[in-house]
Amino acid sequence: QAKSVSDETVAALTNNVAAAYHGLGEWDEAVDRFKTAIQLFEALEAKRHSIGKWLDGDSTQRKIDFIRGRMELAARHERPPPDEWLDSSGTVRQGGADYFDKKAKVAER
Repeated sequence: QAKSVSDETVAALTNNVAAAYHGLGEWDEAVDRFKTAIQLFEALEAKRHSIGKWLDGDSTQRKIDFIRGRMELAARHERPPPDEWLDSSGTVRQGGADYFDKKAKVAER
């Protein structure tokens, strides 16, 4: 039996696919997928009550803003910064593979 996937997961995965196309230099595909991700996150934002936005620090809007910036880069045929990414809370993070290696070592303890 298939499990359902949340709307937020679909929006996040759509953004991840867009980011992959962006990183590969597939500009038009990236822009199209970023637009879809923005629409999905905007639909989520429209359904949220103000208390939910306050509780999570308006992370959905931060995600939308970040994705718009990436879409603009892709539209100009510019690659994204290689060590900058968006976490699930909508916070921009710095660090590449070494960041994740450190996180994995901490988790092993």
